This record gives sequence, structure tokens and C-alpha cells, in this order.
Amino acid sequence: MSEFTEEQKSYIAKLEDYDKSFAEILAKDPNGMIIPFGNERDELDGLRQRTQKVLHKLKTHEFTVAVVGLEKAGKSTFGNALLKKNILPEYTERCTFTTTKICAGSEDYGKIFFYSKEKFKANFADTLKNILGCPKELVVDFETMDLGTFNRWWASMADENPIIFDKHNTTTAEDIKIMLRDRRIILGLLSQKPKEFFGDELESDNFKIFITGYSGVTNGVKIRSAHPYAVEKVIIQSSSLGEMKDIVLYDVPGFNSPTDLHEKQTLEMLGEADAVILATNISSNPNLDGQQLRILKKGSSKDDVPLSDKSFIFGTQIDRLDNAELAKRSGDVLKSEVTSKYRIAKEHHVFFGSAKAYLEHLGIESSDELLKGSTAARDKMDAWGMPYGIAELWEGMKEYYNNDRFEVLRRRAESTIADAINFLDGILKKYESAEWQPIETGGRLYIEAMRDLSTFKKAVYDIAESHNARILSEKPFSQKLRDEITEFFPDQTAESPTFKEVKSSGNIAGSGPRALTEIDALFRAELQRQFLRNLVQEMAKVTEEEERQIYAEIIKKFLEVMGMSENSPYKEELTKSVEDLFNALWINGADKCRFNSLIERFTSHLLEVLIWRPFGSSERYQEIADEEYFPEFLSLATYYEHSPDAAKDNGDDRVTEFFSKILLHENISTGTDWKNSLEKFFKENKDTINSGLSFAIEALPFGKWAKLLLREGIKVNGIPEDLQKKLRGAFYRSDWGSLSKDERIGRLTDTINDYLRSKSDFSGNITTEKLHKMYELSRQVEITSEEVMLEILNEDIKILREFMLEAVIYAIGLEQAFVSVITKNINIVRKDEDTPEGQELFDKWVENNIRKLRDDQFKRIDQTNLDNQTKQNIVESIRKVLNGME
Repeated sequence: MSEFTEEQKSYIAKLEDYDKSFAEILAKDPNGMIIPFGNERDELDGLRQRTQKVLHKLKTHEFTVAVVGLEKAGKSTFGNALLKKNILPEYTERCTFTTTKICAGSEDYGKIFFYSKEKFKANFADTLKNILGCPKELVVDFETMDLGTFNRWWASMADENPIIFDKHNTTTAEDIKIMLRDRRIILGLLSQKPKEFFGDELESDNFKIFITGYSGVTNGVKIRSAHPYAVEKVIIQSSSLGEMKDIVLYDVPGFNSPTDLHEKQTLEMLGEADAVILATNISSNPNLDGQQLRILKKGSSKDDVPLSDKSFIFGTQIDRLDNAELAKRSGDVLKSEVTSKYRIAKEHHVFFGSAKAYLEHLGIESSDELLKGSTAARDKMDAWGMPYGIAELWEGMKEYYNNDRFEVLRRRAESTIADAINFLDGILKKYESAEWQPIETGGRLYIEAMRDLSTFKKAVYDIAESHNARILSEKPFSQKLRDEITEFFPDQTAESPTFKEVKSSGNIAGSGPRALTEIDALFRAELQRQFLRNLVQEMAKVTEEEERQIYAEIIKKFLEVMGMSENSPYKEELTKSVEDLFNALWINGADKCRFNSLIERFTSHLLEVLIWRPFGSSERYQEIADEEYFPEFLSLATYYEHSPDAAKDNGDDRVTEFFSKILLHENISTGTDWKNSLEKFFKENKDTINSGLSFAIEALPFGKWAKLLLREGIKVNGIPEDLQKKLRGAFYRSDWGSLSKDERIGRLTDTINDYLRSKSDFSGNITTEKLHKMYELSRQVEITSEEVMLEILNEDIKILREFMLEAVIYAIGLEQAFVSVITKNINIVRKDEDTPEGQELFDKWVENNIRKLRDDQFKRIDQTNLDNQTKQNIVESIRKVLNGME
């Protein structure tokens, strides 16, 4: 090796200066303002990498040689001949899965590097999607994809896309199948630290399995494992390179490897290597095939260095031909193809021979010989008097290294320098005439914000209309009352905490009926307070939540229309500020959507009468008959009568029923036992009633009929004669025997109702006199035990629930009231913007908040001004670098 020449030193100095300049430019433009990320930044990065690679080779004498060729062309056997050791796997089939780097070392050493799990999974997904055309709906996660799923989809591709299927069926698709089949092996290797091998370990199957996947033979069939798929790169140090200590060999996957990644690796090595050795199987075909020519053409020239200036051709496996004459003729054909027809190498760079014969000459058995037995290649070559070709190739490469290699490096250096000058000159011309003046658009942004207020007026109207329609349709407040009515007004038991507290309060004097009356009064007073408080608070919560959501959406829309970004650092502050703005507009006329007063107005007296005032007490009667409150109860009874949810009985007067339930209940027990009287009467007429149809008398609804009679206030002792006459007439009619059981019960019920309409003291319009008669009837009830007291109280609670759902809910009109308030408040916001006072509030708010409101835009303005100054500095740096280069 010659010492550094003066010319080499000159190039080293220049390239070091350029590398430093590139680093300075990149450091001044970290955000890509002048040299943007993408093509231009990649080009500059590429120039810097080229500079560093040429510098490295000029300084170290490193001599990179790419060994390329078709799969199964004997390329790895040829590599072993160069190494004079059986290190590279050389089976007569595909054996190189990734580029293997081989360099000189004091001892034989190998290192296997594995993909990270993330990178492997990304490559796997990219292969399926972009090479095999896997559809989006098929999940391509390596860890979860099922082999059967892939096989079924790939089989369908034979019809759906036969071009892709035929191209990849026995190559890439087969690789995917092996990967999925041996997923456990691959996952066990990914992200592992590199594996190291020393000395003779390099010739072991434990090492070679990571390059070829070959794991043995079963029944004459080679078994291949998925180990190589997990390997990202292989580095081998060999002690056999001798005086070529600066050489770095790259054993590259075959030209006809099935993956795009391998073709990319091959093309990169063709361009970057100092020399390229094409190993081609001269025994099968002395002519170069289309795949070889295609790849050689694609990588034909880089950095002004034609491939023909640095390529060597070795026609191997010549020992497989039948005779010396055919061997010589095949060598001549190859030389003619290479030098005259395709001009991909110089004549003195073309060699042919037998790598296997050379290994046999050295006493090294190849992997194929160990597997199949000796082929006596050396004997055949010696008999023909032909050289093995390896030593001749080495001499040719030494000659090239010592004399021609520097010319290749010189051209690369000149090309890199020229490209750098052209690139930087192009950047300078692009920007040197640009004028970057400071900009200020704050005033424009203020005007835009004020103009956007009209857009907000329409948007806020649409929001309110949308929510109002939803509220009126879904009726969320009424629905909450329906859903939680038993939670608002729960049944009471002797175990209820409030009941126990009242009993143990010490406020009860005496015992017996008087004590029960006092307990009833105190318990009811406490329940009335609890029921009203819970109802008002819970209904206020649900309306407040709806109101909060609506106003929050309006405020959000306001800030959005006014230009605030979703991730603004001032979001919370501006939201509170808009709330204050709207509150300032509402201060003289807006309402809050609270139902406290409405609910209290329509429920407080009802709760007082049904819960606070004991059943049958004069206080209950006086409360409902009071001339001030009676119209209110009558109005509520009217809602009850016309409730859309009410199941109206035939001909019932529901207004009367409303008051009757409050004062009498439906299951009130009086001194006259109506139920027993009815049962006795019907048993006496059992034969006639059962005529033509057998059913038990006990199945008749005596309780229901008794309630009808009692509710109407009819006080008699036993069943009146005129009612008995009407009932007998009902079941003595000629068609009685043809009626079903339900039809007979219906006729008897109609008979009782007809009688009540003619006799009831409570029929017609409700009056204070009728209320008083109901009160008189209710006084007959006596509280004889806690059980009776709680039964009557729970009946009152049951009636309260019914009235809430069938009268109060419609009297209040919760949803309509809510919508009215929302509409009123929205109109205030929209209209006040047009008034002088409202406009002044909006103007002042925008003026105070414009920088925070449009923070992103103001930051962009500030950043643009800063960037412009930075661009000027970067352009000036590029100009200085160019002046130094020229």
C-alpha cells in the first residue's frame, strides 16, 4: 500500500472543511426554514454522508468489495474461497438472507444482530400491505395474525390479482408463511442483544442457521427454520484475509431474492462499494441473464464512477462442465458478454474457474461436500490444465487496489464537492433575493374578531334551538321525576330512621290512641319537610346541569368563532371571562333556569295536605277547603282529569276522584262492612249467578265494588233494596247464561256504577258541601296501631306519587318553563350586541382579550418575524461557505 499522496491530503482537508460547514448550516437551521425537511434536507444529509464516507476511505485505506450474484449461483462458496475458510453457508439453494459484512481481524469472530420487535413488525406490515397488496380490513399484526387467515386470503389472490400472486407466490408469500409458522422462534430472537461466535464456532450449524435457516435433513428433505428472518445484519472478522487487511467484503443477498429489501441492499452496495465482484454460474449458462443485467444497470454509476471501472466478474462452477474445450468456450462467451456486448467490466477484470476446486486444493471440504460427498472438482480442473481462478482474481484486485482505487475515490470526492456546490448555490439563488420584513397584523385580527360577532349570533341561535327541541322532545326533567318518584317519596316502615327518631324523641306524651296520634303528626311533619327539600334540590340539580351544558356549549362556540384554538393556554381564563361578559349582559333581565319556586308553588300545599296533615283530621279538611287554597287544588284536579297519562275509568268524574282520594282514600274502612254485605248478598243468589257457567263466587271483585260505593260517600247499613233489585235484574236477564265470566263481572260493575251516578252525594261539580261530607266519612277511621298508621300514611304517599305524575308534572310544565328561560337569555345575548351598551361591552372584551383569544396567530406573527431574521442569518452562512468552496 502506498503512503498518502499530496493529492489525497488535499482532498481530505477539503472534505473535512465541507463536512464542518454542512454541520454548521444544519445547526443554524434545525427547524428546516431554509433547507426544509423532506427532499432538500435529505439531499443535504446525503451529501454530508457521502463526504464522511469518502473521508473515511481516504483516511483509513478501507477497501469495500460487494460480492453479488443470483441466488444458488455459488456466491457463498466463492466467498469461502476468498476467505480460505468454510465460514459462509453454501448449500445449493437460497442461503443468504441478509448482507454479511466480512473484514480482517486477528481472530475468527462473528456477531449476529437482531431486529427490534418494533422494526420487524413494521417491516412485516409494510411487506403485506405494499408488496402483497393486503387489504385494510385484514389485521397484519405479526404477533396476532393467524397463518390460516393469511393462507385463505393469499389463495383468494390467485383469482383477484393473479399478477401479484404469480410474482410473489413462491417467494415473499412463502417467507410470510414461514414467519407465521415459526412466529415463536422469531419473537424469541427479536430485540435480543447480539450473539457472538468465536473460532471454529463460525463453521457450526449454530452460527450458519442465522444466515440460511438450514437446520438439517429429514427423509432427504432439507428443513429450514425462521431464524434468518429475525437477523438485521451479520458481521464476520476473518484471520484469513492476510495482506488484504483493509478489505471489507459484503456478501449480498441474491439478485433474484424475493424481497424488495434485498434488492435495495444490493443496489446500495453496487453504488457505494470500491469494487464489485459478480459471481455467476458459468456451468449452467455462460450468458448473463435478465435479472443480473437489470440490477447491474440500475446500480451502474454513482458519484461519476461507472460500474465498469470497478467491477470484477468471476465465472464459477466451471468444473461442472463436461470437458476442457467446453469450459474454455464458456469462459470466452462470458468474457465477450461482459466486455463487448454489455460493457460492464474491463477484460483484465474477468476471471473464471472453480471456487470449490480451490477449497479442495486448500484441503477444505465445502458444506455441500459434507452433505453430498466429494465432487472431485480439483481433479477435474487439474486434468484440464485450467487455473482455479481465485488466486488470479486476488491478484487482479490487489492491482486495482494499489493503482486504480484512488482514481475511484478522487472521482467520488470531486463529484461530492461539485454536488455540494450546486446544492448550496441553488439554495442561495432561491433565497438571496427574498425580502423578509417585519410584519404586524394585530389590528387586522381585532377587526376580524369584531366581524365574527355576527357569525356567533347565528351560531348561538342554532345551539339554543337544537337544545330546546331536544328538551321538549325528550322531557328529561319529567322523566327524572317519573324514574325517581319512589326515591323522592319512599314508603315508610317501622324501621325507617325518621320514624324511629320521632318515637325516641321524648316529645310523646301518654300512650294508646293519643300517643299514636301525636307520633303520626310529628312523623308526618318531618316527612313533609324532607320530601319537599329532596324534591326541590334534586330537580334543581338536573335543571342546573342542563343549563350548565347549554351555556358551556354557547361559550365554547363563542370562543371558537372568535378564533381561540382548542389547545390555547388561555382557554380556562377566557372561558371564565366570557361567563362574566354574559352575566354582565344578563344582570338586568335574565333568569336562571331554576324550578324551586315553580315546584314549591305546585307541591307545597299538596305535601302539606297529604303528608303533613293526618288523614281524617280537621286540619286536612280545612287546608283543602280554605277559600284561598281551594282554587289551587281545583286547578290541580283539572290537570289530573285531563292528564294524558291517566287511565280513565268509564264515566268516572276524575275531579271528584282527586278530592275523594285526598279525603277518603280508596280503601278506607267505615263502620259498615260493604265487602261482607256484598259477599253475603251474592252467596244468597249463587245458583242464579252460576247459571250456565261454573266459577267460584269468591272470584268476584267485592273489594273493588266496595271501594266504588265508599268513594262516593254512600252511607247505608247493608245493601239498599233498590241496589239489590238492580243487581238481581242484571243476572236474571235471559242472556245471562250465554255470558263469559268477565262479561258477567263487567255487567255487574256497570250496574253498580249506574246506581252510584243516580245516588252519589258527590256526583256533579265539586263543592265545599261535598268536601265536608267526604271529611265526615274520613273521621270514622281510627288509628288503632302503628301498622294501621303506617298503612294510611303509605296510602297518602302512594296518592302523592300518582298526583305528581298525573297532575303536578303537567301543571308545572318543567320543560316549557326551561325552554322559555333559555330562549329569553339567548335573545338578550344576541340583541345586546346591537345596543350601544351591549356593543361597548363586546368591544371592550375583545380589546382586552384579542392577544389571548388569537394567541396562535399572534405567536405565528412573532415567530415569522423571528424566523425571517434567522433565515437571513442562514443564507449569509451559506454564502460564506460557497465563497470558501470556490
